[in-house]
Order: sequence, then structure tokens, then C-alpha cells
Amino acid sequence: MSNIITIREQLRRNAVALISLVVAITSLGYNTWRNEASEHNRNQRLLSIEVLPNAGELQQEWDKNWQGLGPKRDSYERIIDAIAAVRKDTHALLQSLD
Repeated sequence: MSNIITIREQLRRNAVALISLVVAITSLGYNTWRNEASEHNRNQRLLSIEVLPNAGELQQEWDKNWQGLGPKRDSYERIIDAIAAVRKDTHALLQSLD
């Protein structure tokens, strides 16, 4: 008998330890990814909660004061459309979050 242990024999003897190591590394990677995704979603929600009321306030101030800028109605419509687009994009972002 030889005292030399083959690699195959070492793998067989340490299979449980190796499997445990792979599971631990995989779990750590998934947990890190999930935490980062959750933090991203949380930040997007908080920002959206700030944007929507401010967009509404901007539209109200704009509705009250746009006449002082001149007689062109097309500028008024473009700004109202831009505010509506911000709202729409913000709602779409909120709906896309997990």
C-alpha cells in the first residue's frame, strides 16, 4: 500500500466540505445582489415620492403665472406636456420596481 492519496480520493473525502463552500459562496453572492437591488428600488421610490408632488406644484404655479411670459400659447402647452411626461415616466418607474 502506498501512502500517496490521489486527488480523486481527497475530493471524495472532502465532498461535503466542498459542497458547503460552494453553497455558502453562492448564497453570499445572491444576498449581496438582492440587497443592492432592494436599496436601488427603495431609492427610486423615495425620489419618485418627491418628484410627483413637486411636479404638481410646478404645474399649479405655471397655470397661475404663464400669462406674464407673453401671448404665445404654444410655450404653455409644451411645458404642460413636459410636466405630464415627467409624471407619466415617474409612474412607469414606480410600476416597474419589484
